Amino acid sequence: MRLDLRPPWTLWRTHDGECEIVVELRHATPLVCAVAVLLVHLAGATSVTAALLVAALSMVAACAAWTWQMAKHVRASRRLEARWVQVGDMMEERFTIWNGSVLPVSWAEVTDHSNVPGYNASTVRSVDGNAELQWTYSGSATRRGEFHLGPWSVETGDPLGIFGVRINHPHARPLLVYPPLADLPFPPLPRGASLGVSRTNLAALRPTTNAGQVRAYELGDSFRHIHWPSTAHRDELMVKMFDQEASADVWLLVDTDPTVQSGQGDTATEEVGVIIAASLANDLLREGRAVGLITYTPERNIVWPARSTGQLWNLLGQLARLPNADDRPSPSGDSERDKPHLRRARLQLAYDLREWIARQWERVRLARRREAPDTAKLSAEEYHSQRGVPLVRVLEQVSHLLRAGSNVVVITPSNDLTWTSGLAQLAWQQITPTVILLDVSPVMTALLAERGIVCRTVRCDTPLPVRPAMGKTRHWEFKTLPTGRVVKVMESVR
Repeated sequence: MRLDLRPPWTLWRTHDGECEIVVELRHATPLVCAVAVLLVHLAGATSVTAALLVAALSMVAACAAWTWQMAKHVRASRRLEARWVQVGDMMEERFTIWNGSVLPVSWAEVTDHSNVPGYNASTVRSVDGNAELQWTYSGSATRRGEFHLGPWSVETGDPLGIFGVRINHPHARPLLVYPPLADLPFPPLPRGASLGVSRTNLAALRPTTNAGQVRAYELGDSFRHIHWPSTAHRDELMVKMFDQEASADVWLLVDTDPTVQSGQGDTATEEVGVIIAASLANDLLREGRAVGLITYTPERNIVWPARSTGQLWNLLGQLARLPNADDRPSPSGDSERDKPHLRRARLQLAYDLREWIARQWERVRLARRREAPDTAKLSAEEYHSQRGVPLVRVLEQVSHLLRAGSNVVVITPSNDLTWTSGLAQLAWQQITPTVILLDVSPVMTALLAERGIVCRTVRCDTPLPVRPAMGKTRHWEFKTLPTGRVVKVMESVR
């Protein structure tokens, strides 16, 4: 074990709840001087050495007592006012420092180790004796993803800085920043075909073309929904009860293969693809459609189709966790960076050869054991050899999950023509494919149109009109009522 003789030196350590309290010696010079004066005084006592000794010991004792009071009576906390955050929201945290000692806190340095982009709550404050100090720190959420608030610490000590107290809060609070919603720059997608009856017996939250029952009028019902024949027959107001349309499920499939992504920042294909998927899911759910999501990172993540209001948060949460432009693997060398098409060709050749060997071995195994193959999971070689999964492989796997009559919306920036064969397989299974292309060549668009596949194109360098977060981009403010009560309010910044 290596002994570290550099300051500060830990003198005392304890825990109080979730925080760790550490008392440190930061400067040993005053102690060394006090010991030197003591030795000189013992060697030959004079009035001068006695005065110096009393002054040195008094200074050290006073600083030690001050620091001990800080360690015993100073505590701190932080709290995020909003429970969820979306890109464009104002995050606001409330910090509190309690000082239960009669001595004031001359300085308190707050050090924040949060990894939220553009957000750092580090500051320096002072607190009077037997007082409480509160302040708020706000910042804008500029990027989606999984982040953490904390760990953080508060450092204080005596006015001379001989001793120090560090209050560590090692626990970090996870923070999930949801992607924003935007107005889509293309017309609505086809509704697909659902097998069976034309309507279901489930009640719809919004008006539809199907109304099979009536009920008594309640305060707040729209007059447009009054069923006048039933009203005349029963001599009271009756309103129509709408049934859900038997529309097809919609699966969103976002291509996360890092080898086909491009751009940086807000114009990166990863970010634009996530915004389009989130906005499309929001629009489809508002229409009463059942929406699901499939992503590979490279492990498969599935959000099964549902129509509930909470389904949007499930989809946004999964989209927020997808890799961004900063997570792309760096090129291994100059030759790979200068010739990316050769690298992709070698990867594709190795992938095809491995697939052919795997199919041959699968046939032998099935002939021996008469078992069905499991194509839903990736092989261990694939998982460790690459961070992304080619779109052609993804389409091959999802074809076993989707039922006939459903819709699948593929969002990809890939210019590779090989994955288009997977769309033909989906169409053969009576699954309606729709493709949203991000910054791709016109050749790909023409090829898909020739095959009769609905295609939409989006340019990543054109900013999308982002909607306010959940209707309003907000920040939190606190107001004090005439009675002295403090309440928090929410105001729009747009």
